[in-house]
Amino acid sequence: MYILSAYTVELTGTSYAIGYKLGSIISESTELKLAYTRTLEGFGTNEYQEAVLLFDEWCPGISEEIAGFADALQVPAGQIAYYAMTYLRPRCSQIALLPAMTALNKPLLARNYEFHHQMEDFVQQC
Repeated sequence: MYILSAYTVELTGTSYAIGYKLGSIISESTELKLAYTRTLEGFGTNEYQEAVLLFDEWCPGISEEIAGFADALQVPAGQIAYYAMTYLRPRCSQIALLPAMTALNKPLLARNYEFHHQMEDFVQQC
């Protein structure tokens, strides 16, 4: 049986400030820093640029958040594993609904954890 620990952190401010604070928290652990800044085979400059365009269109603010995260970890934004782990093909691991489409009139984000608990960050962004 696996025992998994989860932590909750409330972050406020601009997208960049939120990313920077989260990166500062992650930077306290060498193991986590290495996990979040690793490069993944098959994800290069072209894929990174495509991911940024896609994220900017469908998730405004996430690029600024990742920029803050990367700055706190002192690495280029393209090195943040979130890009490679989220920009998956066939691009079916996330869905977002605008407030007008939900019963509670709030945005809804769903993510399918299709890999392994050690490969997922279990972070929900709203």
